[in-house]
Amino acid sequence: MKFLSPAISKLARMRLWRIQNWSNHPVAAQREVLQNLVTDAQYTEFGKKYHFSSLFNVKEFKKRVPIQEYDDLKCYVQRMMNGEENILCGTPINWFAKSSGTTSDKSKFIPISEDSLQDNHFQASKDVLSNYYKNFPSSDLLTGKGLVI
Repeated sequence: MKFLSPAISKLARMRLWRIQNWSNHPVAAQREVLQNLVTDAQYTEFGKKYHFSSLFNVKEFKKRVPIQEYDDLKCYVQRMMNGEENILCGTPINWFAKSSGTTSDKSKFIPISEDSLQDNHFQASKDVLSNYYKNFPSSDLLTGKGLVI
């Protein structure tokens, strides 16, 4: 399995250019994320309410979409938990993460889609691994036994 770590290391180095680009251009990176979210949600109930299909910049987004607290979105989340689709996001919601209560409720439920798992949770793990290999390029991290907590 000694071949595995160098292969992973090479893939991680290829990923680093994207991470470095985000670090060097954070405002552009955030605009890209916002535009992707707005585009993906334009046909949802929430997107139609705030006319996402005609939102093209941050200034207009700030004017049109009020700051939301969990309590403002709770009714939407409840409907999603009851099986309704295209409410807050356009992709199917298969899971709900339960958070500890920090507002008026005991717990909050956060919709989780396959896309959000891939784009956030799984990608973050790859990014951590990429940064690890950047700092320790000769690592044999994946060649032996390991404990991940």
